[in-house]
Amino acid sequence: MHINLYKFLSFLTLSSLFIIGCSDSNPDESAIEKSLKNNKLPGFVEIPNWVGVFQDTLPCVDCDGIFTVLDIRADSTYKKKSVYLKKESTSKNAYSTEGNWKLDSNGEILWLDSLKEQHKLGYAIVGDSILQMLGPNGKIIESAKFQLRKI
Repeated sequence: MHINLYKFLSFLTLSSLFIIGCSDSNPDESAIEKSLKNNKLPGFVEIPNWVGVFQDTLPCVDCDGIFTVLDIRADSTYKKKSVYLKKESTSKNAYSTEGNWKLDSNGEILWLDSLKEQHKLGYAIVGDSILQMLGPNGKIIESAKFQLRKI
């Protein structure tokens, strides 16, 4: 009789564990399950639509313009190339810088590495396809001439 009681208690314990394990209401979803419900995998980083290559010719005081190409990369780095147009020698008037970029706390202003640029340089993010240059005071320059457009 003692063996039957042992078998019965073992069966009861295993049955209870099986029923608990198969329960649909699991309050502690795994991180992967939560992530998949949001259609994102763990470690997924969403890349903003405005990341990419921008270019245009910006105004210049003593030349015909500054052709500028700005490559904003998803890894928070950038590369900028500038060519001063209609100067004596194009090769002497071409400059390239690269560094890190960061966003302001609102995610609306893109700041380039001021040490690499030799001054504070920022752009307001206008939608997905325009960067509007900021002046030295950090205010938006309200002119289409100071825009870089995504290519």
